[in-house]
Amino acid sequence: MRLPPIHLVSLCLILVLFPAAASAEWSSDPNENLVIVDRSSEQVVPKVDATPDGGCYVAWFDLASGNYDVYLQRLDVLGNEAWAPGGILVSGHPQNSWLVDWDLIADSVGNAVLVFSDIRDGGDWDVHAYKVAPDGQQLWGEDGITLSANADFEPSPRVVEASDGDLVFVWARMPDVGDGAIMMQRLSPAGAPELPAGGLAVVSEPGEDPGFCDLVATGDGGVIVCWLRDTSTYYSPRHLQAEKFDAAGASAWGAHVDVYDTVSLPLGYYPEIQPDDAGGAILLWHASVGNLYNSFVQRLDTAGSELFPHGGVSVSTTPGMHHISPTLAFDAPTQSCFVFWDERNDAQSQWGIFGQRIDAAGNRAWGSGGRQYLPTDTLYQWALRALPSEDGAMLFWMDQQAGYGSDRVWGFRVDSAGDYLWPGGIIAVSNLPSGKSRLPVTVNGAGMAILVWEDDRLGTVDIFGQNVNADGSLGEAGTGVIDFGGAEAARLAPNYPNPFNPSTRLRFVLPAAADVDLTIHDVAGRRVAVLYEGRLPAGEHERDWRGCDDAGRALPGGVYLARLRADAQISSQRLVLLK
Repeated sequence: MRLPPIHLVSLCLILVLFPAAASAEWSSDPNENLVIVDRSSEQVVPKVDATPDGGCYVAWFDLASGNYDVYLQRLDVLGNEAWAPGGILVSGHPQNSWLVDWDLIADSVGNAVLVFSDIRDGGDWDVHAYKVAPDGQQLWGEDGITLSANADFEPSPRVVEASDGDLVFVWARMPDVGDGAIMMQRLSPAGAPELPAGGLAVVSEPGEDPGFCDLVATGDGGVIVCWLRDTSTYYSPRHLQAEKFDAAGASAWGAHVDVYDTVSLPLGYYPEIQPDDAGGAILLWHASVGNLYNSFVQRLDTAGSELFPHGGVSVSTTPGMHHISPTLAFDAPTQSCFVFWDERNDAQSQWGIFGQRIDAAGNRAWGSGGRQYLPTDTLYQWALRALPSEDGAMLFWMDQQAGYGSDRVWGFRVDSAGDYLWPGGIIAVSNLPSGKSRLPVTVNGAGMAILVWEDDRLGTVDIFGQNVNADGSLGEAGTGVIDFGGAEAARLAPNYPNPFNPSTRLRFVLPAAADVDLTIHDVAGRRVAVLYEGRLPAGEHERDWRGCDDAGRALPGGVYLARLRADAQISSQRLVLLK
């Protein structure tokens, strides 16, 4: 007997959540894609993050008024606009024509949190934060909350939601005279500052200007922050450092960890950091050693111990080639780091795409040189972006078919062995040649990837987007049957409905009798509920979960992980509980 049809998302739920949605939606044609905004002049530096209901927020800088205003749009899981075409104005305050990076997240209850620097209080950049409700209401006021107001250069702020619901912000303060610092501020959900006005200097060393900071939440109310040690001159020691801070901004480790101090990292380079769902963090970077770039991975546990050798694990040992511009997807159930990178020849005149899986012990599971996905040749590829997918990863990137203005977007999904999972291997996400740039990506609770980018196909730079479903299709998710016929491994099917409230059904198949654990975990990796423990026969099985822990207490809305262990086999699915 086959399982009944499983929808990735309940359409009835979408109609309830978005009764007034517009008619535009995700395209099923890679030559069309979805126009998110196409006002006059240019819209640039987009950001995207998935919401708990399966949709997303998209934000950007918009020059239509003559100033780089900040705009925001909310899309449902089908790509329908929740607000008026062109989105809503978040901030029209004066902005420098030279833009610096910024950040956007969707919090656990579905609000958008934005943080950026502007020049409303003078020619330097000060940091401001906004919180916008799903109905477009400015929860922290029309002017947001000013996190810093001084005469110093403070670019590229970052934000994360702590496990207690607070919003934690970090940014670099770079004065013209004196020592720089990494600053931190923590706001309650209502916007009340919990650290000193102007932020708390959590990192500062005499004679140094730390920069390029980022952070992840740890699950106990704290955060792990990473940064480059000193960015003041070309010859500065741009070593990668990290430290954990508690809710009061105090060090939880007593000192920073020198994650990478072999050579200086490149100028203007942002290392990557991701949570490991166990209170620690995964860090990823590239560095030039002996005139050739290599990429490295390190994992820190919640106590700050390095779980891989000091200096990190290199993704490839192939000599004579650059292994550069890495991107990471972390699979919590298997504790695997899926890394993809740009493989270049010595002269950096040819480009390819390679991948590697670093297992929980720090071993290169796909061989010393990784796996080749695109050969190194003269087809220029860039903007590699990895996302986690069940027991594997998705990768998206851009290429340039025939010079400037002929850019396209591609993608693939692989399993833990590195084998393709989508029909044909590589799929076209945006196949219409045009000038494209930047490629922020996110994934929702149903495993659907959402990509946005700058695109000039209509004559000016606009923001376009595209979804990619877990099966590699574009547009509305299909209603096909999940067929486990001939499966050799135990598999957990996508739950239905997802998102859900109050309950969802988990279905799985066992190719042979097995000792089974079916458990629910929060985003920090903690087990919150056990749905089944014991031995089951071969065949199809199902269990319901009502969003409660083992004591019967209702859990808060958010993202959870269902984990099936059948003997030595593990399968998982992301669940989105709505409240």
